Order: sequence, then C-alpha cells, then structure tokens
Amino acid sequence: MSPAAYQVPPGGGDFAGKPSVERFIRHMETTHGFDPEQLRVVLARAQKEDWIIEAMDRPVRKRTSTGPNGSWNRYRAKFITPDNIDKGVQFWRQYAPVLKKASARYGVPPEIIVGIIGVETRWGRIMGKTRIIDALATLSFAYPRRAEYFTGELENFLIMARDEGFD
Repeated sequence: MSPAAYQVPPGGGDFAGKPSVERFIRHMETTHGFDPEQLRVVLARAQKEDWIIEAMDRPVRKRTSTGPNGSWNRYRAKFITPDNIDKGVQFWRQYAPVLKKASARYGVPPEIIVGIIGVETRWGRIMGKTRIIDALATLSFAYPRRAEYFTGELENFLIMARDEGFD
C-alpha cells in the first residue's frame, strides 16, 4: 500500500473507531500478522451499504411447491437450459488450462467452478457494482444477526487478498 493510501478519509469513514472493528483489527494482527494501521485505513475507507442490510432483511417470498423438490425444479428451470449448457461448455473449453490449475490448487472440481461462474456471473457478463470490502464490512460490523459469519468471511477475504498481492 502506498503512503498516500494510509490516509483515513475525512470524518473517519463509516467503520472507523467502532469497537467491533478494533477487536477485529487486533485479531487480524495477533492471529495473522496484519499491520493494524493499514487495516484501520482499509476498514475506515469501507462504506456501509444500507441496501445490503435491507436485502438481507427482506422476507423470502413463499411460493407453492411443486413437490418435495419444488425449489430445485425452479432453480433447474432457470439455470439448466440448453443455451446455458452450451455457454458453459464453451467457457470450459476456452479456459480449460486455467480451470485445471485452479482445481488442482483449491481442490474444487472444474465442473463446480464452471457452474458457479455461470450462475453467479452469467459467464462474466454480470460482475456486480459493490466492492467486496464494502459488502463484507457492512455485514460484519452493521448487521449483528449474521456478523459472526461475515466477519469470518471478511477475515478470509483479507488473508486471500494479502496472499494474492491484491491491494
């Protein structure tokens, strides 16, 4: 991180100085050797995204099941289509060497990786607009109901970013 990047935003940011953030920073320092000042800046720059909390609190619509696996039937009809299968095969062929390497490194079969990329990004066409750090900080420090889970996800994300050399 460059010296200019160590500057906390004016006003401190949405998560600056919160006791839960400070506890998390101490944990990351003692458990994983993170620089506490660098983490303070990263988390102070994270933005609370209220729409994420609203989406998490939105009740799931109840639908009439078509049987014991009604949700699977709806899911399958949405994602397991001839067009999506063709795109998945094309994607797999195009990125076979990278998928093989990722599979060996992470222990996840290529077909699972391809399936997740298809469902989550529609083969890279849908890439989301929210920064991961903003989403995870919001859910870790502003959403108590699932804070424990998302704090673990934030921890894993920061470790991965450090290990992969991402700013």
